[in-house]
Amino acid sequence: MKVFSGLIIFLQLLFMTACGSTAPAEPELKTIKVLRFDQQNRQAWYVPTRAVLSGPGNATAPLRLLVGKEILLQGMLKLQESPDDLAALESELKAKFGPDLSLRRDLTCIVQIKAELNGKTVFEHQTMSGNQGLPLMVNLPDTGSASLKIHLQFSPSSAPAPAVQKASSFAHSRTVQTINGQTQAEEQAVATAAAIFQSPAGAFSISHDLEL
Repeated sequence: MKVFSGLIIFLQLLFMTACGSTAPAEPELKTIKVLRFDQQNRQAWYVPTRAVLSGPGNATAPLRLLVGKEILLQGMLKLQESPDDLAALESELKAKFGPDLSLRRDLTCIVQIKAELNGKTVFEHQTMSGNQGLPLMVNLPDTGSASLKIHLQFSPSSAPAPAVQKASSFAHSRTVQTINGQTQAEEQAVATAAAIFQSPAGAFSISHDLEL
């Protein structure tokens, strides 16, 4: 019984030690996603996955007009990645595939954007990831803060990417047999190689809240 109890304590200590030495998880990139990768030309393409609302023209904040008991919000809805996520992604890709790799924004991905306010759709439009912004006007109740539920549906239009990695194997066999007192040997060598392709990412959806 003492041996059994000691074994349980030992396993508990071993488990605690293993958990304490676990490496921290890499930070999740919430505003950017890689769509395709071209190993031959050393290029990767990404799309921003975060919608932001700026003001009309060069204004950084949307325009607010009080109309009766409501607020008319007018601005430009844009897809934009955070500078930190972009720098982290570029650093990670260059560490894996070499410093000569370039990271570019994909301009051809089709994006379906829908905005909901209090469960009601107030904006819906299809655009491309290269679009610099869509005009947006929303009537808000004059109750202070509000938020839009943004739904983004991405449909990449890229072709299959070339292989980025190859796996190979080599097998050698030798057969020896005796026929009519004579020894005969047969050797065979077989080499196989399989290309591992990075398929283009399929359609994906992202939803998040946009504070107004």
